[in-house]
Order: sequence, then structure tokens, then C-alpha cells
Amino acid sequence: MRMKKHHIILAAVSALALTACGSEIPEMSDQQAEIITEYAAVQILDNVPYAGSRLVDTSQPFDPLHMTKYERDKLGIDINDYLPDPTPTPEPPVDTGDDASEEVTSDNGSSGGSEEAQVPEVTLSASQVMDLPEFNIVMTGYGISDSYPEAGDYAGMFFAMDATPGNKLIVARIKAENNSGGPAVLNTVSRTDLHYRMIINGEQQQNTLVTLLADDFSALNETVEAGQSYEGVLICQVSEELASSISSLSVEVRGDEGSAVITDGGF
Repeated sequence: MRMKKHHIILAAVSALALTACGSEIPEMSDQQAEIITEYAAVQILDNVPYAGSRLVDTSQPFDPLHMTKYERDKLGIDINDYLPDPTPTPEPPVDTGDDASEEVTSDNGSSGGSEEAQVPEVTLSASQVMDLPEFNIVMTGYGISDSYPEAGDYAGMFFAMDATPGNKLIVARIKAENNSGGPAVLNTVSRTDLHYRMIINGEQQQNTLVTLLADDFSALNETVEAGQSYEGVLICQVSEELASSISSLSVEVRGDEGSAVITDGGF
């Protein structure tokens, strides 16, 4: 429609140019005047920057953020009404009720609320930690002295120990009894992962000493017949004050398999 009007306008302008050689303005009908006025308005709007049309293009989304300031002012739009909230309010968490319904049930079927299920601690014996399943390993007692072996007990011993001044030796006697149906090897010397320490009065801990004693329990390699036993010793050095206050003593052995406590009479 617009192109048709342009053609009419151009024709009218050409006619005016041909007849406007004089100073008189040619007379025009109302229709011709309307065409000239519409053409002039279109040309002005097309050539004025940021000029908005009165017509709304419904094919494009209404987005004031992408309008020019001229267009927003012309339509009376406040840009602040369309800007995002700089500090959005976080949405409250949705309560699904899962936490309230969760209960921990023990093996006996009782509910424990939110308490975690307790995993029972595995208790090992000394023979399990030391990988000596043929033997039952117990402590038969302990002694406190200035030296080991004591005077008069050097027969067959090529090494002896003396406590340093102000200290005492604690000698724990450890027995391994072969409960299998045949000979078994009591080998502790090759187990470099094993460590021994004495627990004094249930809390004080003292590492045992590495010695060259022939009966050092941590350095044995003996074959023990079925039903027989072998007894060795583990030794540590403590102050005379601590030695005089000992009321109980046990030996802890640690290895790759875990740990165990050797006490009087067995595990």
C-alpha cells in the first residue's frame, strides 16, 4: 500500500515540477494534499534518529531493556521497574520430611533415632596379630631388677644387661605354648612389623628394648614340639620412682594385622 502511495506521490511531485515554473503554487485537491502530507511525515520519521513509530510490532517481544531512552521516555517507561533485583531473596529450603522420617534400626529391631549404627570393635589375640596360630601366648609374670640375667644366672648366657644409674629394668616373661598336633616354628625375628610396649598401671606406656639376649621374645626362631612351650622375655627401662609404683603390668603387641594385649594367664 505504501509503495502505491509513493508512486502516486512521485507522480504528483513530477506534475508539480512541470507546472511550477512560475511563482504560483498549483491548486491541489484534498486527496493530493493528503498524499503529500503523508509522504513528508514518513520521510521525516525515517530520517530522524531514535524516532519511534506509533505502530506496535507485535512480532517482537516487549522488552524495555532493549529500547532506547527516547523510546522509553516517549512511552513513559521507568527502566528501574524492569531491572533485576540486585539482592535477590534466597528461596527457603523445601522440607521433604526425609530427615524426620529417617531412623537407624539396630540388629535387634529397635529404633535408634538419628544415632549412627555402632560397628563392633574386633578383638584380636596375640597369636593372631603375630600370625602364630599354633601357639597360645601369655605373660607368666614380670620382675624388677638392676640387671638381667641376675647374678648367678649367667650360665649359658653370652649377653647381659644392666640398668643405667637411677633406673630399673622391668622384665616381662612371655610364654608361647604349642597347641597344635605337631611341631611348630616360633618365629618372631622375621616379623619386622611387630612392635612391643609395656602398659604400666593401665596407662603408662614404655617401648621395649632391642637386645642381644638369647631369650629375647622379639627375636626368636625356635621349633617347639607339640604340647610344649617356650618362654622368652621382653625388657624395658624405667625410672626408679616409676618402678616403685607399679601395681599392674601388661604387654601390647602391634603389627600389620592390628594390636593385642598380653596379660597374666592369657589373653
